[in-house]
Amino acid sequence: MVAGTLPLHFACDSNLGRLARKLRALDVHVLMFGDGSIPEMGESICKAQDSKVTPGAQRSKEKDWLLEVAQAGKHVVLTTAAWRMPELRGAVYILRGTSLEEHLREICMVFQIDAAHQCVAPTNRRCWECNGQFKEVSKDMAEDELDKIKARISSKTFNVFDKFFLCTNSTCGKVFWHGSTYAEEMWNIRHMLDDLCFEQKPVSSTIDRGTKQQDLELVAVSSSGRAIRVLDSMPVEGDRCHSDRGYIFTHLGGFAENPSLRYVLTPNADKLTPCHQVMWRLELSRPATVYLNFRSERHVMDTGVATSLSDDGW
Repeated sequence: MVAGTLPLHFACDSNLGRLARKLRALDVHVLMFGDGSIPEMGESICKAQDSKVTPGAQRSKEKDWLLEVAQAGKHVVLTTAAWRMPELRGAVYILRGTSLEEHLREICMVFQIDAAHQCVAPTNRRCWECNGQFKEVSKDMAEDELDKIKARISSKTFNVFDKFFLCTNSTCGKVFWHGSTYAEEMWNIRHMLDDLCFEQKPVSSTIDRGTKQQDLELVAVSSSGRAIRVLDSMPVEGDRCHSDRGYIFTHLGGFAENPSLRYVLTPNADKLTPCHQVMWRLELSRPATVYLNFRSERHVMDTGVATSLSDDGW
């Protein structure tokens, strides 16, 4: 988890445009090179957004801009491609997810964004396209304000809706309203965040084995940095199998009959870990028995896992 006193401001590289728009829908301040974002870090940032350059020069300008933003420390730079910019230093967060959904959940978990509240009660203050501030315009306002709205939308839309949101960024000036497209987009964001589960921190606790209390310090660590958690007891039917997916248990077999067992709730996305790297690490204060739970017999027998486990003494 990340904590601090500065306002939560981000800057994205240009590969994260969809993520930037989702975060802005949650009223999170996000700058992105080349999309007309309102600069708040000085004239040098404004000049970096010149779109009349070759692709190579554009990438170079974006790189310089991200370096400057990271070093200034007022925005957290979000990137999935730090390998392209090894000199990135300062306020930088490297996203570990592999999809838009994972990126959105990861940011909300790590930076403690109350996404559920923002989806239900959006502030309607920020333009999704450029990060500009909205000006709310209703039909009882002055005619000159309404003319700005009429000039940008169809007469049918204007007649159907009573409230509009005009982006005050002069390079954008788009108009938004709470129609079916807006409702569908907010529903999509809520759906993406349905699997927003647990804090990303190690857990240690005790196990009560019958009449004798035995302390077992148990910490689970995911090499990817994704959310992983040690549960106090075994899950039950209908509980989640993973920390980042909505898959649930329909049957737990003999595991359900052993009250002394603990369950390590792991991230499903860690299945992408290269085979030569350690995926998860358990740190225990004393010897313990570890069971590997596979989704089906096929997942063990048809993948070569059985041979690998046998060779390693499992």
